[in-house]
Amino acid sequence: MRIRIKVKHLVLVIAAAAVAVIFAVWGLPAKQTVVAETPAELMKAMNGSVSGEARWRLIRTHVVNTGMDELSHGYDVYVGPGMTTTSGPSDHEEIELSSEERLPLLLAYIQEGPKDYDLVRAAKQAAILYQAAGDRGQAINVLESAAERLDFALHPSQKGELLLEAAKLYIRDGETDASERLVNRISAEIDADRYKDFLMQEKLTWLHRQNGGTAVSTVTGTVTRSDGTPLPGVGVFLREKSAVNHSVTGSEPYQAVTDREGRFAFTGVIPGSYQLTLGFMFEQIDGWTWPVMTEDWIDVKGGEHIEEPVVLYPLIDIYSPVNQVEITDDVVVFEWEPVDGAAYYELHGTIPVENGSIGSRIQSQIRENRIALPIDVLYGFRTGVSYTMEDQVDPVPLLGFANPESRYAWNVEAYDAEGRKITQSNGYRLDETTMGALPFFYLKERELTGADRLLLASRWEEAMAAYQRDYEANPRDVHTLTMILKLYDALASMENNEEYVEESVPYLLKMAEMYPGSPFEFTLFDYYFKEKNWAELQKVYELLQQHDSGNAFVRSMYATARIKQGQWEEAAAEFAAIMPEDPSHRFVGNYIAAELYVTESFDSALRIARQFPDRSSWKEHAVWDELILAMAEEAASDETYIQQLKEKMVRHFEGDKRMDRLSSFPAMHDFLEALQEVN
Repeated sequence: MRIRIKVKHLVLVIAAAAVAVIFAVWGLPAKQTVVAETPAELMKAMNGSVSGEARWRLIRTHVVNTGMDELSHGYDVYVGPGMTTTSGPSDHEEIELSSEERLPLLLAYIQEGPKDYDLVRAAKQAAILYQAAGDRGQAINVLESAAERLDFALHPSQKGELLLEAAKLYIRDGETDASERLVNRISAEIDADRYKDFLMQEKLTWLHRQNGGTAVSTVTGTVTRSDGTPLPGVGVFLREKSAVNHSVTGSEPYQAVTDREGRFAFTGVIPGSYQLTLGFMFEQIDGWTWPVMTEDWIDVKGGEHIEEPVVLYPLIDIYSPVNQVEITDDVVVFEWEPVDGAAYYELHGTIPVENGSIGSRIQSQIRENRIALPIDVLYGFRTGVSYTMEDQVDPVPLLGFANPESRYAWNVEAYDAEGRKITQSNGYRLDETTMGALPFFYLKERELTGADRLLLASRWEEAMAAYQRDYEANPRDVHTLTMILKLYDALASMENNEEYVEESVPYLLKMAEMYPGSPFEFTLFDYYFKEKNWAELQKVYELLQQHDSGNAFVRSMYATARIKQGQWEEAAAEFAAIMPEDPSHRFVGNYIAAELYVTESFDSALRIARQFPDRSSWKEHAVWDELILAMAEEAASDETYIQQLKEKMVRHFEGDKRMDRLSSFPAMHDFLEALQEVN
């Protein structure tokens, strides 16, 4: 047998030889060292060049340790409606093996290898590969056969883990009897506490099936590219509301892997609202994107079959500005590849910060695949307040696009006529065929002023004074005016002092006069909303409507302002027009309140709640239909109930934060409390 030893220095060769001599003198077998540089060499070694423990060590190192045992943490990228996570780079290069090469080696380890935890991992990996090939039966068989090699007394945890994986697959196939048999076996022979989450979930499913509860449903679909190519081996996770704001975990009940045709299926799905998250290897998503949106939910009512196709689209190629070009003109031309079916595009910019970058929309409703923006528009770009690792306000992003020393980036998104995202330019581009141009550029049209340098030195008060002097000298300078307003934002954040907002109002008014459509226009609108200055709010609202009439958030705040003024009918009519255009339905609670006040009908409010469920992604959703049903039940025993509710809603919208404690009706209390979270 020929053993290949890869060494960097002669001394290592001598040391290795000496070790072999020592083992020979003492009559002990020398440890076989095999280093392969290509898949062919590695496969040859694992399939015959070596045997015994050396072979199992190779399979552990190059197959088991590099494979995926859990769908929840084996992929390079996880993409969901509100979150994308990416695994870190590997510390060392691995020899890549195909699924066809891996599977026989995993099976060999399962059938003949050591009875250790790597046997469990090998079986779980083989089961995933069988599922990706569309053979769920073989996936179950390999798990059960691996479990049979283990003794409950010697390997209780490992055996239980394998049987549990088999039970999960039985459930996903709708074979609850077989799954229950395995789970009962685990419970009888092993401490079941570690499997509690899964057991409770499955028990609930069985109760629904067996005791005449709400019927469970099936959710199926395919993962393909827009050219029709199916994507096998993609992880698919059907996630409950309580799970969507954190990374995928192994305890989540609805997990699958796509087969050769890109198909996936979930059976026994309990009624509720769910979102899909997908797991991809880099090569699967390289050059492509899944245009999922934060408001994309799957509502499962019970006893139904829901088809949910997933389609990936090619990333948009960008043309200019790219490749770190330095721009000295007073106009910046953004241009990109046209997208079939696109009704409009959104342009986004990215600004560097200490811990990465922050981005925001620069321009929306762009009808062509090109836009020329005056540089003043970029200088007026509004950034949020970012903090450093030392929990101090970072001055760099406050300068936004006005810092000639910063490198900026941009990206574009394409939308259809219904406001659905089609694709985007931002994504994973990993080789020469998908890399394209780099979206980086510099703006060198201006130089840093003295006020800018004071800002970058975090000398806040001196910077504000310098900007104000510059503004007095040139009131038409958009950069200076913008920086004064950004500094007010930063000071308000640092000192948690709303008085800075009031101080900024004269500058906000000047900005609205000079640059209609400025991002700071909304700050003025928000200020008048909080101050209940309805006359001025109306003026700013009309300005906002001139250049962004489709902004559902602004329109919803305006409708809420009408409630605060006692214009309940007008508010209800406004919300009726807005809600179908806002997929988040974030203000539906206020719409329901207006409808209840005007119609005094729980049935009418219930229709709204069910038609427009709360889809806001930044907080726990209020389940408005349940709140309304509970109030309707309370109202049946009290004729004054609706009148009390109306009075308390008036007090709520007038800003009385104590009124929720005044209700003796628990459901009314819960409804009013939920209203306080609407924003």
